[in-house]
Amino acid sequence: MSNLKQVLNLLKFSRGSTRPISGPAKACWEVTYQCNSDCRGCSRRKNDPNRKILSTEEGKNLISELGKLNVLSLNLSGGEPMLREDIFELIYHAKKNTSMSITMSSNGLLINNEKLIKLSKAGLDIIYLSLDGANSANHDDRRGIKGNFDKTLKVIDIIRSHRIKDRPKIFINTVVTKKNLEELSEIAVLSEKQGVEGMSFQLFEKCEEKEYFGDDELEISPKDAENLRDAVINLLKNHKKLIPVSEEYLDRFSDYIQDSRMVYEYRCVAGYAYCLIDAYGEVFPCTTKYKSMGNLRDMSFKDLWFSNDSKNLRDEIKLDKHPPCWFNCIAPMNIAMSNVSLTKFHKLLKPKFMKHIILKAFSKDIN
Repeated sequence: MSNLKQVLNLLKFSRGSTRPISGPAKACWEVTYQCNSDCRGCSRRKNDPNRKILSTEEGKNLISELGKLNVLSLNLSGGEPMLREDIFELIYHAKKNTSMSITMSSNGLLINNEKLIKLSKAGLDIIYLSLDGANSANHDDRRGIKGNFDKTLKVIDIIRSHRIKDRPKIFINTVVTKKNLEELSEIAVLSEKQGVEGMSFQLFEKCEEKEYFGDDELEISPKDAENLRDAVINLLKNHKKLIPVSEEYLDRFSDYIQDSRMVYEYRCVAGYAYCLIDAYGEVFPCTTKYKSMGNLRDMSFKDLWFSNDSKNLRDEIKLDKHPPCWFNCIAPMNIAMSNVSLTKFHKLLKPKFMKHIILKAFSKDIN
């Protein structure tokens, strides 16, 4: 039923609506800003000591509400989610009380045999582990922690050896920077050897609202566009089976680097099929956090999501009054929705086609 409601919701979106009949298809909750890495280009670990993050009960209420609103996939991110002592409890609550796919983005540094078994028993579907280099020198330099690379490879072995019924699946997430764009294929080869189920790639982008700041040594400039294009071609040629996201998303990396306004060729699903909830309960239409939709301590997610203020924000987004970004949480959905012909939507009631389009639009997060 959740899938059908989302298909109808996307049908409305494709016909120009800014009033959804469902919650977002995908949501991300930044469960904490504490972090045990010191990544270059990120200052998110500098948490606001005067603000309290959502409590366990507030988190459970949020999860339950998202489930009732037909959300298909919830990603738990941070900071480092494993620094929340209640992370297993939150995942278990989600899997027991909703039909959502639950994923988690982690640096993996805190995962051992015992914690992996607890994650698996809680029901975590996918864990995204960061890998930004094909060797310890490059990865550790980006992540700011000596030994991080070796620990990540060890964690992959732990997960493969101790997970229950092949859960959680392992995905490698690589942030593409000026320093690693020529070794992307090497990272993919390493990931294949480690036996992971998939990979995702994200351009390093300056995003001050999200506390990702510019770093000249990491930021890819227009003059690097040709090298970036070659790197993507090699990835898609030799490692496509490992990359479930649409080829068009990766193909357009170099276009975005040269002119970020290219994103306006696609209508953005931000605030309609995707949203981000920060650690303090503030809800945003997308990862850039450029404008708030409201706070969960002032109103329920349902009231916030269907409010006139949120509708007005969606109207602005529809008119491209939003900052450009090419984040992997949302750009593939924008592409998928732009490429689906309206004449095909009558097929969406057929289970096989419905599953196909949901997988196409929402990639690896849907199981």
